Amino acid sequence: LSWSPVAGAEFYSVKRAPAAGGPYALVASGVTGTSHTDTGLVNGTTYYYAVTAMRSVAESNRSASVSAIPAAPLNPIQSWRVTHFGAPAATGDGADLADPDLDGLPNLLEYALSGDPRSAASALSPTVSLTGIPLTLRLSFTRLSDPALTYTVQGSTDLSDWNDLWTSTGSANTAGPVTVSDSAALSSFTSRFLRLRVSLAAP
Repeated sequence: LSWSPVAGAEFYSVKRAPAAGGPYALVASGVTGTSHTDTGLVNGTTYYYAVTAMRSVAESNRSASVSAIPAAPLNPIQSWRVTHFGAPAATGDGADLADPDLDGLPNLLEYALSGDPRSAASALSPTVSLTGIPLTLRLSFTRLSDPALTYTVQGSTDLSDWNDLWTSTGSANTAGPVTVSDSAALSSFTSRFLRLRVSLAAP
């Protein structure tokens, strides 16, 4: 809270109420500046504030009230949803498994791969290529720096049973291109598949 100085005031008192008309309770007294930070509040709750100017023998009437609703800061994926869907909640078109641009990538993958969930042209699907002698498969994709994400590259010979080959999460998630090579030569398998799985830690 901040307010304009009052001529002749020696200090100020800050008062808080659950409704615009009160009743007001004192939350800070003897404030010598013209600002105060209130703490210990409940996110999503409306609080009403008023200030009085004080002298050693007198207190002014309360100022007009102002209201504030504290809220926790948005995490990275919530900010991303606000940018693309106008709201932080994972609902409707903004749900993690929704695919509003119909490009085959659900929103969580779009986010994790730095895609645009509203534009199929921005699809950044992981790519598979061959490398080395003997030949091995490798999977390439773009990683985001959000530590709440877990990237896992998995391998399979039958598209049914999958084994983890590589994982990145927490501080290991640095932004940029990533290439993960298979753990065995391609000649060791009759068929071989790689895939990327992404999960998001609960807030």
